[in-house]
Amino acid sequence: MSSSFSPSMVEPDLPSQFLNSEDEAAFSDGSASGSSIDYPAKHDESLSYDAEASDEHVPDEALQAELASLQQVNKTLEVLRDGLATVVRNVQLFHGTITQTKELVGMWGDLFSETHRIQSLYLDPTWQGATKDRETLERRRQEEEQRRIDEEAEAQRLAAEQARAEVEQQARLQAPQPATKPVRGRATRGKQLSGNSCMIVNEMAIGLSGPA
Repeated sequence: MSSSFSPSMVEPDLPSQFLNSEDEAAFSDGSASGSSIDYPAKHDESLSYDAEASDEHVPDEALQAELASLQQVNKTLEVLRDGLATVVRNVQLFHGTITQTKELVGMWGDLFSETHRIQSLYLDPTWQGATKDRETLERRRQEEEQRRIDEEAEAQRLAAEQARAEVEQQARLQAPQPATKPVRGRATRGKQLSGNSCMIVNEMAIGLSGPA
C-alpha cells in the first residue's frame, strides 16, 4: 500500500498576526515547491511579563522606602517624647524640693524670731513673767474691743443725726410759705405813732417840771 506525502499535510495552521508579508511569501513559495519552510519565531511572552512585573515592583519599593522613613521618624519622636517626660518629672521633683526648702526656711525664721523674743524677755529687768504678759494682752484685747464698740456707736449716732437733719430740711421745704403784705402803710403808721409818742413824752416832762 503506497501513499504520497505532501508538505501541505504537515503545514501548520499559523495565525496571520504572527506572519508578515515576507513570511507569507516564503511560506507560500515553500508550500508550492515542497521545500522546507523557515517558520517565524514566536513572541517571547515571558520577557514581556518580567518587564511588566519589574515595572510593578518599582512603586512598591518606593512605598517601602517611604514606610521605612516614616518608621524612623516615629522612633525619633518616641525618643523625644520619652526625653520630655523625663524632663517634666525632673522639673516637678525640683519644684517639690524648692517648696520643702521654702517651708523649712519659714520654720527656721519663726524659731529664730521666737528665740530672740524669749531672750529679750529674759534680759528685760521689767518683765514680770508670762502670767503678767497674758493679763496685759487680755487687757489690750478688751480695750481694743471697747474702742471698736465705741466707734460703731458714734458712727450710728452721727448717721441718726444726719438722717434727722435731712428729714427736717425736707419738711421745711415742703411746708407752705405765708403770703406777704405790702409794708408801706405800716411804715407810715409807725412814723405817726412815733411822733405822737414824742409829743406825749414832752407834755409829761413839762407837767412834771411845773411852771417856771
